[in-house]
Amino acid sequence: MTLADKIIVLEGGKIQQMGSPLNLYYHPSNLFVATFIGTPPMNLIEGTLVEERGTLYFRSPRGLSVPIRPEWRNQLLPEAKPGLPVIWGVRSENLRLLADDQIPEGPRFTGKVVVHELLGATTQVLCEISGHEIYVTLAAPHRPQRGDELPLEFHSKHLYLFDKKSSLSVVKSN
Repeated sequence: MTLADKIIVLEGGKIQQMGSPLNLYYHPSNLFVATFIGTPPMNLIEGTLVEERGTLYFRSPRGLSVPIRPEWRNQLLPEAKPGLPVIWGVRSENLRLLADDQIPEGPRFTGKVVVHELLGATTQVLCEISGHEIYVTLAAPHRPQRGDELPLEFHSKHLYLFDKKSSLSVVKSN
């Protein structure tokens, strides 16, 4: 990603996607590209699209629920309807630590620290959120300990949803 102006991602001799490094990072066309580009790899959670009282949600079988904001809903392809089995992707930097008095702008979660690794300017934390292990990148000097509960907010302008059957993105590419 550092040296290239254009990347072609191949799997089994077939082109999966080509474009600029940032386009592939922010707009992966399928699960393979989403997990191939980026370190750590994108967190992936299986679930279903559910609609309640006019709001569309991603919901996992373990109870993780993420509302699909109106601006994201406009980005969805027509096949992204309630009942569709999907995989929600979240990059580690798209979860941020909330201060005690901070009002979240996006969905809020509590992450229980499983393990952490100080990487200098950042700390990589593996958290359990609603029974799912999810990597979170925190700005240093945060040094959470195993078992700490972290107030986290999903904070991203990018939505990553993939059709579970086809593994293709159900979000329009830019």
